[in-house]
Amino acid sequence: MKSITVIFSSLLAFGLCYFAIAQDQFRLETIEQEVRAGKISGTLTIPQSDSKIPVALIIAGSGATDQNGNSLGSVVQPNSYLYLSQELAAKGIATLRYDKRGIGKSRSDLSEIQLRFEDFSADASVLLERLKKDSRFSSVYIIGHSEGSLLGMLAAQQTPVAGYISLAGAGRPSDEILIEQLTRQVTPSQLEEVKRVLRSLKNGQTIPAKDIALPPSLVRGLFRDSVQPYFISWIRYDSSLEIKKLNTRIQILQGSTDIQVSVNEANLLANAIGLKAVILEGMNHVLKTASFDSASQNRAYTDPNLPITPDLISSLQRFIK
Repeated sequence: MKSITVIFSSLLAFGLCYFAIAQDQFRLETIEQEVRAGKISGTLTIPQSDSKIPVALIIAGSGATDQNGNSLGSVVQPNSYLYLSQELAAKGIATLRYDKRGIGKSRSDLSEIQLRFEDFSADASVLLERLKKDSRFSSVYIIGHSEGSLLGMLAAQQTPVAGYISLAGAGRPSDEILIEQLTRQVTPSQLEEVKRVLRSLKNGQTIPAKDIALPPSLVRGLFRDSVQPYFISWIRYDSSLEIKKLNTRIQILQGSTDIQVSVNEANLLANAIGLKAVILEGMNHVLKTASFDSASQNRAYTDPNLPITPDLISSLQRFIK
């Protein structure tokens, strides 16, 4: 979850490609998959192997995020998923990363007012089914990053997998986290108006944008009329409840210097199912090594050549079999 201005960005983007690992260690396959009211485009990164290998579906976080982990119309260009796929390939683990529907080469035939949170989890389920039918793979895993953590939970409920990994995922409903974020950005009276709108949406009732007493930019970014139905479909989920519905191995990973999702969120998820979260020291939200210093965080978000945190790959390799 980035800033409130990109949670519901218009969808179109395709990231740059930087190859940190010699490509003779793996091969790339472009895939296209028809889904309900759309088509998903992605990239399989497959290590060189004469035997079956495990594969992980990387499910992206919120906003206009492409298969490389870069954000549309933004300086956020970390290439996190690109590096993740390459580093896992070097450890003998295949991955499928993909442009979210309506972004990059993926197509969505749904207008914004028709779009629902479940459309994204359904897309992931279809891709999981495709991977499970691929005879090259021995087992299928989910790596859900940020908002993709919750989407991965919903997908795994529909399509059983060998293991599920929450990476910087929230442990509470999204409206609670949004209120916490906005507490630092708006006035007390504006925060009360946000709470009023969210209560209505949580009850399934939209509010005309013209009747919301908030700055126009905030209304456009969060509560415009066409996005409120999506918001209703999203905030009804509580990750700490949904994770209890999974019948598979689970790993919960969280960076200690994440300025978007706190360690507390990982602990909430872990406590819900009696696990202990794995806290990766020095890893921030875009999976890079950074301190809490703003310059360090900015570089992690904007430098596409900065590699991801090595301890993340070690943790994933130990879990994925």
